[in-house]
Amino acid sequence: MNCPTCGRTIPSNAYNCPSCGRKFRPTPTNIFFKIVLGFFVFIVVALVGLLNYFGHEITGLVDVYERVNEETIVPNVVGKDFSESEKELALLGLKIKKRADRTSSEAPNTVIEQLPKPGETVKTGQMILVVTSKGEDENGDKFPTLKKNAQEDDSEKIEEMIDDRPKR
Repeated sequence: MNCPTCGRTIPSNAYNCPSCGRKFRPTPTNIFFKIVLGFFVFIVVALVGLLNYFGHEITGLVDVYERVNEETIVPNVVGKDFSESEKELALLGLKIKKRADRTSSEAPNTVIEQLPKPGETVKTGQMILVVTSKGEDENGDKFPTLKKNAQEDDSEKIEEMIDDRPKR
């Protein structure tokens, strides 16, 4: 192989001409550097994308973290939708946990009980336990039962529900 600049014969595996110094292909260190640089740029772009996508959640966590030792008054969330209550409590730095679902005349997913009670003072970050409504059952009863009428014995139905043997 000949150098196009000076015309001298050079080895085929040479990275540059020994006479004039012209480069023919990048050196292995240049390739390694470009790979590392490309990987670094990819990581930075990925992090920027993730921060852009999840940024609102991260800033919300920072706000709660800054208010850990503050105290706040528990608002009344009874009668409100669970997701609405969750947002309201999050603004105050409080957490919410659904303790149970019960049948009631309220719309489904409506908070029907809460603990601590409204007006109590708690530290931020504390969990507020709530009971939500499942709505009324299909018969319109507030508290469902396995019995069709008061005289019926439902013990066989209960045993069937908890028995692991196959049904006949």
